[in-house]
Amino acid sequence: MLALRGLLKPNIVNTVVRPMVIRGLTTPIIRANVPSPPHIPVTTTPRYEVKESQFKYEVDMDIPREFEPEEVEVDIDPNTKRMYVTGMHKDGTNKALHFEKEFDSGHSLDVDHLEADLADGHLHVRANKAMTKTPQYMARKAYVPPPILAETPVTVMPGYVTAAPGYSIQEGMFSFAVDVDLPPGFTSPEQIKIEVQPDAKGIRITGAHDYIFFDKMFACGKPLDVRNVKTTFDQGYLHFEAPKVHA
Repeated sequence: MLALRGLLKPNIVNTVVRPMVIRGLTTPIIRANVPSPPHIPVTTTPRYEVKESQFKYEVDMDIPREFEPEEVEVDIDPNTKRMYVTGMHKDGTNKALHFEKEFDSGHSLDVDHLEADLADGHLHVRANKAMTKTPQYMARKAYVPPPILAETPVTVMPGYVTAAPGYSIQEGMFSFAVDVDLPPGFTSPEQIKIEVQPDAKGIRITGAHDYIFFDKMFACGKPLDVRNVKTTFDQGYLHFEAPKVHA
């Protein structure tokens, strides 16, 4: 299964990345994938946490201490929206440790300024999002976002202004949380709508007030436990939190 999965991403390219060494930390290599070893490795599942905002994307992983920096790779997909962190450690016998984790930022990353540090079993990867101004943004015109959930299409009335609320995401192996700074004027929970995707692997938050409208989708890698969702609304601040379902 591991070998097959490796074959499914042959187009991962080697990005020109100049990692910065902070506080004397050792930098893992960032390069294209290498051929699979002849033996079957033992797969380990390192703990991780993702922190995402409008402008930044960060990943923290607890790497087993057996792994040396040169045994850890950070691969960037050609569209720069996906990041693959892989590792292979051999101890001189026929046994080997292996891990592989994919992260989807949902937005193109500025790979020219990506930073990666590995020290004391902890990997930290940080990148800014590559911001692009759309024609709609440049013209300051409202537009209709494409519907994310087919059963609840969105219709924006003419004259509405589409807002882009600030947000931050915290995702780990077992939980997923989103904090949203709502635009001015959103003072009631009735103005906000939270929907869970049919496969429970993402949520959609929409809001409408006077002539202001926003529509934001957040995705996670595992289904969410919709029976234990927690939401908080307080003075323009919205918090959503749910555990992940591990089958």
